[in-house]
Amino acid sequence: MNQQLRKLQTVLGTLFIPLIILLMSVLIFFIGFTDVQPEQYNFRINQVAEKTVQAPVTIEDTEQTEINMERARSSVPDAYVFHPAILDQQVEQTEEFFNLIYSIRENEYSTVDINEMLEDSVLSDLMGITSIDSQRAETQSVPFGQLEATEQLVIYNQAILASESDSVEELDESLSVDSITRLLTVNNEDLNQMQQQINDLLASVLSSEIESTDLNQILSDVNQYISELDINSENKGIISELMQELVVPTVVYSESETEKRRAEAENAVQPSYILQGQIIVQEGHIINQTTYRQLDLLGYLDRESNNDLLIAFAAVIIIHAIALVYYVVKEKENALLDIELGTQILGYGLLFTVSFLVLRVLYILQLNGIDYAMLFLPIYVIPMLLRPRTNIRLTLFFMGFFNLLALFISHDGDSMTVTFMITSFYFFSSLISLSYQLLVKNKNSLRYGFLYALVLHSVFAMPIVLMTNVSLVSEISIVILSFILFNLLIAFGIYFFIEPYWHKLLSSKAPLTLNQLANLTHPLLKSIVEKAPGSYHHSMMVANISANAADAIGADSLLVRIASYYHDIGKVNHPLFFVENLSEGMESPHSMVTAEESAAIIIGHVTEGEKILREYDMPESVIDICMQHHGTTLVRYFYHQAKQTNNHVDEEKFRYPGPKPQSKEAMIIMIADSVEAASRTIKEHTQTAFENLVDNIINGKLAEGQFEECHMTVAELEKVKKSIVHTIASTFHTRVEYPD
Repeated sequence: MNQQLRKLQTVLGTLFIPLIILLMSVLIFFIGFTDVQPEQYNFRINQVAEKTVQAPVTIEDTEQTEINMERARSSVPDAYVFHPAILDQQVEQTEEFFNLIYSIRENEYSTVDINEMLEDSVLSDLMGITSIDSQRAETQSVPFGQLEATEQLVIYNQAILASESDSVEELDESLSVDSITRLLTVNNEDLNQMQQQINDLLASVLSSEIESTDLNQILSDVNQYISELDINSENKGIISELMQELVVPTVVYSESETEKRRAEAENAVQPSYILQGQIIVQEGHIINQTTYRQLDLLGYLDRESNNDLLIAFAAVIIIHAIALVYYVVKEKENALLDIELGTQILGYGLLFTVSFLVLRVLYILQLNGIDYAMLFLPIYVIPMLLRPRTNIRLTLFFMGFFNLLALFISHDGDSMTVTFMITSFYFFSSLISLSYQLLVKNKNSLRYGFLYALVLHSVFAMPIVLMTNVSLVSEISIVILSFILFNLLIAFGIYFFIEPYWHKLLSSKAPLTLNQLANLTHPLLKSIVEKAPGSYHHSMMVANISANAADAIGADSLLVRIASYYHDIGKVNHPLFFVENLSEGMESPHSMVTAEESAAIIIGHVTEGEKILREYDMPESVIDICMQHHGTTLVRYFYHQAKQTNNHVDEEKFRYPGPKPQSKEAMIIMIADSVEAASRTIKEHTQTAFENLVDNIINGKLAEGQFEECHMTVAELEKVKKSIVHTIASTFHTRVEYPD
């Protein structure tokens, strides 16, 4: 991480990460606020609209659907269906009427009986008489056929009234008085014949479909048929009169069928929708009742409902922040250093905020006529930058929440399909980038990475384009695919130019930073050359030995080399107390001080070195190695010297403060530092001697537990050993003696 940012984190302490999350959340909210803020409208019926309003979402217009359903019901005419049962009804009606005739003709009646009938005011009014005067004895009963015509009519009408049958009354009303008189006096054979002929006619006529419009023609045909019958003309008249009443339409209105057809028409009506992007009211147009209703349905008249989108947007941002806090808490439980965790959250926050801002700008361009401009967002570069500096969990966090929040930015576009297509592209593009980070070993090859991205984007781009209902050979699909290709070019261009600076910002091990420190004219290196030339030479040798060993196990050889240059910078304060800086024949200043003081000066070169490095804002990775390259080892020479005069020496005063090496790079430098110094004391410069030297030093460090926290494997330690032996042996190679 940049040293200024590290200092800021040190000052803020535990507040650094929460402030980063809070600041990111606030910035995201304000960037997207204009797209989710409630619109303020003042619509009124019969007033001119001040602006054009489009439907933000697709919604069913339930009231219009009900209107359409009612129209469909109303458009269905009454249903008329053929009823064969009408024939049976009319035959039954005929039989009921003739049975009444038969029943009154079979009985005997006296004058008293008839006068009792006339006591009924209804009957007397109908007949126009109140009593009958007969020359017979009043109590004398005689057959119906021997009664006078008036008496027969009284009995007939009384029977009609007593029947209380509408069908009998209807047939009675259809007959003239003469016809009734004829029915009452005709013999049973003729009466039976007339009934049979009526039934035959009904069976012939009512067995087919008869509509009301055809009734007159049917009756005319029936009368024509009756006129041709070989019967008494009076009987023909009676049959004709009865048929006028009995012949009715057989195709009649059916309420159930009508309701069924109207229900089918109603159910066939498709729901009426207001489509997203549909213009509800045009600027300058009058707002009518229908427009006003649609505006109300979409929530433009309800200020409270317009806040839903804003609330949802804020809720997602809050959930995002809570998820990050949860991540931080969990990572702290896993003993991840606060410095490293702060680096991750800072990088995440920067990428998320900048990406969201670029998305907002591209959306503005899209609204202003550049179709599909949002496809230019180089989302592919995000996992390329984020994954190496954080981990897969934060990268997945980014992918999920960014795509979710992107929907709020573009929610009111002309087509939700286009919005979904763009966010789908974001998701798949970032997923392809993440898969490259996880699956491909050679991540530094931009050419291979571009081919990988191009092939997979081509595979996923086709179904994404088809989502817009556009043919793959159309002009629009070519534009979309071209934009996706250009998007990849932008992504890799950004990565090529930005990645070194991004690494430098977030990491103290960035090559850009370390290469600047490799310059031998750096003030600290010039200082050690001038004040402690022996230590400078020692540091250069350690750098060569360590860098080769780091390469052998795939560690950061550049960091190892640079850290080696500066690991003994603390010796410049007391250079003569370190043997490599003493000229031949010069007395060591240790002879002038006590063992405790000598040990303090030797140990002090670590703590003094830390102070000097911090004064020059050196990377934390270099400072860490300076602090760790001696671990917590014991300054044995002066410790044993002190014990010669005092057996109760405090051992801790003769130990380096540490900590023990926390990385493979620090461990390599610890070994190389000891080996380089000790190699100058051996007399035989043979391969075996060097191997024994390195083995002894490594075994000594292992015995003291100095390698417990650096996570190096036995196999890696063996490679480091072989590399150091090889480098040391090469340093002390023999030369050919040249003649004088």
